[in-house]
Amino acid sequence: MNQIYELLKERKYEEALPLIEKALEEDPNNAKLWGYKGVALRNTGRPELACPCYEKALEIDPEDPDMWLNRGMSIRFMNRKDSHLQAVESYQNAVKYDPTCVDALNNLGNVTSRIAFTTVDREEAAKWYKMSEEAYGKAVSLQPDRAELHCNMAVLYHKEGRLNDALAEAAAAIAIDPDYQDGWYTKGCILSDLHDDLGAIEAYNEVVKRSPKTVTALKTFINLGVSLFLTGNTEKAIVVLKDASVHTPEGFNPMLPLMHANAFYNLALIYKRTGREKESKEAFKKSLECTAKGELFYDIRKEATSPYAAVFEHFSE
Repeated sequence: MNQIYELLKERKYEEALPLIEKALEEDPNNAKLWGYKGVALRNTGRPELACPCYEKALEIDPEDPDMWLNRGMSIRFMNRKDSHLQAVESYQNAVKYDPTCVDALNNLGNVTSRIAFTTVDREEAAKWYKMSEEAYGKAVSLQPDRAELHCNMAVLYHKEGRLNDALAEAAAAIAIDPDYQDGWYTKGCILSDLHDDLGAIEAYNEVVKRSPKTVTALKTFINLGVSLFLTGNTEKAIVVLKDASVHTPEGFNPMLPLMHANAFYNLALIYKRTGREKESKEAFKKSLECTAKGELFYDIRKEATSPYAAVFEHFSE
């Protein structure tokens, strides 16, 4: 067990799996081992195989908050239509069995915020936003010096259109940890919506300066390209977005094709705005090729960083 734990801690998931399998043969009713197997599978890009492992662990110990937490995380990675609602149930159970589980509260805030953002009915969306804010609020009260929590609250406020509140929370995250990339990225997004594109560019450059190899950096490159275009740096914007469309961050991330689609999409919009019809259509075609499911691309379109989302109708003809 100790060897398995150390391998997982060192992120040597493939090495850990055979040892976990062997241990389960000897002790098939060990909930912790099933949890370890789930962690290894999820972190090697197999969330659909990880979920049954957590469910097996929960059959053995239905009150284990860590298993509920990990089950929720794996479900979200699966990108099914009902993924978010199932994840909510898992995180709520994690909090039920451990009200002080900050990670569960944080993830509950994340997924309910996501549901709210994609809910058309305003009253229904408001309920989800309220649930998200309550979850983040409890998490912050338990761990006020955690930059991620303030950053997530900033994202929530940003989605609700509370830009000044959002900016204050982003600043709080950066004050806690000046090297926290998501804090700078979120600040850039907010400043962009406040039409302070030069300020946004400065914030985005803070992200890239710290590490260009992360998922946050990839998202930043996409937004940076848009901000550069809006400040008149069209050719530089095109270079940045082209690089973003093929950029591969370190580590596994199931959303990578969607981020590449977003880069191509914004590139297509810039080409369209500058009269380059052929390049525009080619870039848009590549954005569609990055994901096989149109329903997933719809999320990309809805969350596109460019202010020219209406141009989508042109490409759909």
